Amino acid sequence: MSEIEAAAREDAAAQVKPALTPAAVHEAWGRAAVAHLAPLPGQVPAATACLDEAAKRYLDRLSPEQALKLASLEARHIGAHLLGDRRLGGLPRPLTVAEWQAEEKERLAAAAGSRLRPDAEPQRGRREASHRPARAFAIA
Repeated sequence: MSEIEAAAREDAAAQVKPALTPAAVHEAWGRAAVAHLAPLPGQVPAATACLDEAAKRYLDRLSPEQALKLASLEARHIGAHLLGDRRLGGLPRPLTVAEWQAEEKERLAAAAGSRLRPDAEPQRGRREASHRPARAFAIA
């Protein structure tokens, strides 16, 4: 019976994944950032999966010179910069999640305000509305 229990413990120990250290997270984010900045042909989307939308927007807004400067650094330094743990001189500060959410709300509000009605007629008040059907509903 002890052999079975020992085998079960070995299987359970093999299935337990070690916790990621901050250095491993920084390294993963740095590699994903470089993959986002310079995608290779045939690159799988999983290469940049760990990046959030705020980090992707930050990377997309970098000038070519800034992107080259960032990509020339070690992956752990890039990841630490994107996560806000280490500021890199000469590069803009990455967006925080709160800043990104505020920008996203403003962008969505601006997009919602500029929508046209499907029938492309100006919106009229109840008194000004005519009793004829809109062109979109007219029978041809």
